[in-house]
Amino acid sequence: MLPYLPTDLVHIIIGFVLPLQYTPRPGFDRKWYVEHLTRGSFNTNPRVVRDLMALQLAPSSRSTEESVVEYLLTHPDFIDWYWFSSNTNERAVDVLLTRPDHDMLFYENPHPRIVASILDRAQSDTIYMESIDWRYFSANPNDAAVSYLLSHPELIDARKWSSNTHPDAVTYLLNHPDMIHWMEFSANTNDAAVEYALQNLACIHWCMFSENTNSLAVSYLIQHPEHIDWCAFSQNANEMAIEFLLQHPDEVQWFWLMENPGLFKAERNRRLESILFQDKYDAKIEHVFLALWTTTNDDSR
Repeated sequence: MLPYLPTDLVHIIIGFVLPLQYTPRPGFDRKWYVEHLTRGSFNTNPRVVRDLMALQLAPSSRSTEESVVEYLLTHPDFIDWYWFSSNTNERAVDVLLTRPDHDMLFYENPHPRIVASILDRAQSDTIYMESIDWRYFSANPNDAAVSYLLSHPELIDARKWSSNTHPDAVTYLLNHPDMIHWMEFSANTNDAAVEYALQNLACIHWCMFSENTNSLAVSYLIQHPEHIDWCAFSQNANEMAIEFLLQHPDEVQWFWLMENPGLFKAERNRRLESILFQDKYDAKIEHVFLALWTTTNDDSR
């Protein structure tokens, strides 16, 4: 979160992102929405991060775009090291490997150089071995990481392992079903994991399953909308999920929709406008201004 922004800057940014024909309703908290816009850790849409940089604000530390990483490295105060630790960009990896201390997501980073560094040090440095966060490493889908854990199953954290999308990790879980943590497993996008979940409907955590972008999961939810958690589903970037959301605007949770990267396309923005400028949605439009702000100048046309 950025520090307090001057009122004039707040008005400039809100004027930049909101459609000209929209007049915010009384009580609209401009400062809060600008700060929400600048929660760079959450929005990795390329257009958003470029515009945030143009406004000299903090873009997402998770973005792997070369220009974004270079911008962050020249503006280190903007780096959110927790999220940057998961960044797989080569320049980001160069920097991460030089840091003496690591955040939890570093151990979940699947970049081969990072995994090799962790495993090499673990085999030669007992103290470092004890400092590794094996919980987060258990979620790492890198081939070498999964292979190492399968040869040292005592190090596996079952909860995080349940989210690991690597085929061998999923196979191990299916052979040891007592290990499965269903909250994490319900969000696992591996085809075999989703198929197993659909064979065990009573075990599914429907909120997490509603975030699952696997087409098998989304298809099931569309056919059985009574199971949809609409807050979670509003963030689902699967194309079928987004189309279903646009067809059911009364169910959409608009606050969460603005973090759905699949909405940032010109045609979808126009469809959103046709929905949101109806009177009954007028009070919700500020919740989707991130999806609307590229309508007049969108690179993805």
